Amino acid sequence: MLSGPGVAARANGSRPLTVKTLTIHSASGSALVSHCENTKTLDGAAIRSRLHPQQLTCVRPPACTADRSMAQSMCLCSTVRDLATTGVDERRAMLLASDLNKHLAAIHTILAKSKPLNRNVHWQLIPSNQRTRKIFSVQSLDATGLDRLRDSLGDNTDAFWSRDDSSALAEVRRRFACAAVFLRSVLDPDKWVSPAVARLVQGSKLSELRFAGKKYLKIARRLGGIGSLFWLPTEVPSSTYERYLNMDDDEAFAHLASLGTSLPSHDDLAQRLIFGQVNDPSLRLSYHNLFVEYGDILPISDHLTLLTAGFGGVNVPCMLFESVRGTKGRWTDEGEAQSTTATEFGLPSRLVESLSGSQADAAQCPDIETSNLEDGTPCWSINSKSQEELAAALSPQTQEALASTALRLICFATPPCYEGKSVWSRQLNSCIWSLLQKAMSQHQCIPMSLRRQVIEALLFFSERGLMETRYPAIERARALLHKSLPYYYQASVTLFESNILRVNGDLGKSDAVIQDFLGREHQPSNRCENALLGRLHVSLLENKIARYDKDVALHMYNWKGIQPLSTFEIEVTRRLQGVAAKFFSTIGDFQTARASMEQHLTLNTTIPIRPNTRYLITCKLSEVHCELGEFDEAVQLIQPEMETIPEARWTERPFRRFALALSEARLGLGQLDKADQTLSLLAKVEPPELDDINAQTLHMRRLINTARMTHEKLDFTEAIEKWELLLKEFNELTIFQSRHKWIQAIFYLSIAHARLQLGDQQAAREAWDLAVGILRSETVEYVLPTLATRWLKKIVDDVHQAQQWPFRVMLPGGKPDVTWPSHS
Repeated sequence: MLSGPGVAARANGSRPLTVKTLTIHSASGSALVSHCENTKTLDGAAIRSRLHPQQLTCVRPPACTADRSMAQSMCLCSTVRDLATTGVDERRAMLLASDLNKHLAAIHTILAKSKPLNRNVHWQLIPSNQRTRKIFSVQSLDATGLDRLRDSLGDNTDAFWSRDDSSALAEVRRRFACAAVFLRSVLDPDKWVSPAVARLVQGSKLSELRFAGKKYLKIARRLGGIGSLFWLPTEVPSSTYERYLNMDDDEAFAHLASLGTSLPSHDDLAQRLIFGQVNDPSLRLSYHNLFVEYGDILPISDHLTLLTAGFGGVNVPCMLFESVRGTKGRWTDEGEAQSTTATEFGLPSRLVESLSGSQADAAQCPDIETSNLEDGTPCWSINSKSQEELAAALSPQTQEALASTALRLICFATPPCYEGKSVWSRQLNSCIWSLLQKAMSQHQCIPMSLRRQVIEALLFFSERGLMETRYPAIERARALLHKSLPYYYQASVTLFESNILRVNGDLGKSDAVIQDFLGREHQPSNRCENALLGRLHVSLLENKIARYDKDVALHMYNWKGIQPLSTFEIEVTRRLQGVAAKFFSTIGDFQTARASMEQHLTLNTTIPIRPNTRYLITCKLSEVHCELGEFDEAVQLIQPEMETIPEARWTERPFRRFALALSEARLGLGQLDKADQTLSLLAKVEPPELDDINAQTLHMRRLINTARMTHEKLDFTEAIEKWELLLKEFNELTIFQSRHKWIQAIFYLSIAHARLQLGDQQAAREAWDLAVGILRSETVEYVLPTLATRWLKKIVDDVHQAQQWPFRVMLPGGKPDVTWPSHS
């Protein structure tokens, strides 16, 4: 019998159908029977006269209109006959449920009032919720006995099974006994009953107890926790809960839940009672194997230990466990940021509760040892003895399920893409990447329920991971792609692969990846997808700028957001504006670049700019101010931004870029001591890893500014040492060297200038000739602020004025060469 409020129609032993309202009309259109309320005053004769067969026909109710739902606007009798003869369309059938329930309730009332009619109708109507009506008769709970029981037990849970206070306690004890029988049957088919429970279930059929136990656990979950087994009303017979209460009866469960809202949680006591019956070493399987399906009954310490084991048991960062206390961001189809809780993400609610509680600490787990990564990040590991015991205790199915849970938790803890720079340290990033790889390796095939989440985690490492992990991450993500996956995943994999190829200097392949994707007729269908199309457009522009293509300006604004712009589209528009500013800077048009970035900062002020986006814009703007000789404006722009960055984040790229720009502004103002202080601070906070072009560029900028500062102080001997050190460093940083070969000429020019100041003209000319040779084939770029525009000009002007040595520089963007002496 289907559950839910209403009545059921039965004929010749057929299965009942739960339905609600129907209105029957006469040929004239007047309603003969509508709702129960309209039939209460009808006696048998009146009913028979109004239901005369010759008068009955089905017509559309006058109240129905064409724009109502199918169930309301269509004649109900015709719809029912149509479904019965042509086959049940579940969607159409469900639309009828409310009306059919009311209609059968009305017929039930009529038949109850008219015995002659009842005798002539060959159908019997039985309310499907008749067995559960007792639940609704309970209007309140008395928690006094429950509190007294809890206080009397304390930590002695064994007393619960032996004492015999009242029939109410006996009823509660039966629930827990049934739950224990079921859980023990999961662990050992031959030992369903523990000694403590045996006395309570004498004479009972074990299969019925097992079924009841499974049902009670389901009921407890629907009511929010296993502790609800204590306060389920004892006025309601146990048979109602065990046999007749349907798990889909929302009305009954809503009523039960309302009764327990004012009661304190008893989950801890309930968990200890049941756990005591399954923590039995004589069982075939260890109780740990209940973690996946019935983790409700395991202590928090076991949750932490088992989940740590799911990660591999060694060096698991605590932040993974703590992440469930927050939310994970994602982009909606409308291009807006949305937060998702850990339970909405698919993590078990009991596990989330355990990790969110104050007891989620390694101090509560004797099997766990604490340690730290190199950067101080706390980690958990399982001691070797417990590792061996768990390996023997866990079934292969449990181990796989734990690995799946660990994988899902990594995916939840991983920051979303397109959200700016992650605050993860290098060590933490590397550690979690290793855990992700290990968790994925535990699955021969990633389940479809996890595939999208795993791809999103891989996309994060493709975007924000360490350089050595980005390409492996994007390859794994592409391997998991399927044609049926949404545009978001297809476009994101394409975008990050293109970005990685550009960073590695392969601009042709970077273009080809995007063009291949766009050629497959992938069309965006919402704002989020349109924003991603914009990101692909920006990536193509980046490639064009890197190649100094002549048609950059022509293609710059080929993408536009959909008005009014979504948050995601605003971010892409800001990025596009930043790329436009970068383009103008690369061709030496710094006035236009400055105007573009100032416009960038004022773009859609109703939505605040993300901190990292603002840092990027203001830092680039300050660098342009330096290029234009507006050093005071640069300092005024930089200092307030640097003050907003906490010391803990000084090692990150935004702070170091601001500090470099500040040092360049100080050099321009002639404030050499202040520049020295800034550069000394930078040397302390610069990370040792130089594994990508960005890290190498910032490193070289610091060394160049340091050498310039020494040079400006007229300490030419030390300056030569620093320029020669730069030559050595340049040759070791292969990525930087391959991208900016012309910079080596700056080092030789600076050495030549310093040699002349020391009176060594021959050595100076040798260095000068080396620079001239490099610049015969290399174009000077505006990559490092003021290096090509101010420092090079200053050095060459001084040398040419003193020695009249000729010199030529090729400029980017199709500009004519600059020569000394001038040929204009």
